[in-house]
Amino acid sequence: MGEQFLCSQCGKPHPGPAFDYDFPAPDAWAQLTERCRELRGYLEEELCVGDDQHFIKGNLWITVTDADQDFNWTVWAAISAADFERSIELWDEAGRESEPAYQGALANEIPLFPGSLGLPVHVNTLSVGERPWIQLLPGDHPLIEEQLAGITRTRVQQIAEAIAHK
Repeated sequence: MGEQFLCSQCGKPHPGPAFDYDFPAPDAWAQLTERCRELRGYLEEELCVGDDQHFIKGNLWITVTDADQDFNWTVWAAISAADFERSIELWDEAGRESEPAYQGALANEIPLFPGSLGLPVHVNTLSVGERPWIQLLPGDHPLIEEQLAGITRTRVQQIAEAIAHK
């Protein structure tokens, strides 16, 4: 049996806490009608186009200061059409990690972080086979503060509890 924690909200044991949460699509994708998706979009594992918006999936890493692993929100970022096309050009190219970061915006509203949708980001391309690193740009938002300062295992558990009881 895997790791468990005792939930402070319900008093019961839960598996985890998880160190990774994955968004299956950009929030804007869910707002499109099925017809619009069919005519003007597509959703793949790492890329999405919907109604002239371009998205790439990446990892928003947060250091866990008292653990051996980082916490991760696997999220989507909106980027320009030109940067989207460039990322496709370089998808399988060795050395693509030397590409300058793409300017973008967070394309998911992250639970526990109201107002996170649309936060400005840099999308940093990593080596072939690795998902881009999503770096929040400086600003006044709790998610930005957590990415800059890191969090503790206690905070990871708080996130897990809040998501489990959402």
